[in-house]
Amino acid sequence: MGCHTQHVYDALRLFAAELADNWPGGGVEADGSGCYYRGFSNLSKQLSDSPPSVPGVVDVDSERAFKGVSPTQAKAALRRARGELGRQGWKVTSYEESKFRNGLSMRPPGTDDTVTVEAYPSDRLMVRAYAECARYPSGTPMGAYGDPELPRQQAPLQLRR
Repeated sequence: MGCHTQHVYDALRLFAAELADNWPGGGVEADGSGCYYRGFSNLSKQLSDSPPSVPGVVDVDSERAFKGVSPTQAKAALRRARGELGRQGWKVTSYEESKFRNGLSMRPPGTDDTVTVEAYPSDRLMVRAYAECARYPSGTPMGAYGDPELPRQQAPLQLRR
């Protein structure tokens, strides 16, 4: 997922932006509570009052915010990213440009992952990557709640010091 967000950051070309370290909810998280068995062969599990989650599968959500991006800069960056990533095979799933909301949602080629960019009226821009029910390798260290411990989220290459 880090490679998806890096591609989006590159396409936005907002290299003067800074990380917004105090972004609420930012970071990377894994949650296996919503990944249930599917298909006819698992019908009895699906009909259970409390269907079990599939072991070794989690939703992964990674979110990073940037500051120092004016609304005008954000609109131009979203247009650039939509065009450049579209030429690279990314599928635009939504695009909105208005006085109140500027947002772009895309799927990288060959995946069901989603990357969303949303600009806020202040000077903030958020990049979020989401992978639904992704399988993780056996032997992955687990956290206190039974979800895998994910690697620490890294800043885009251009902002690493």
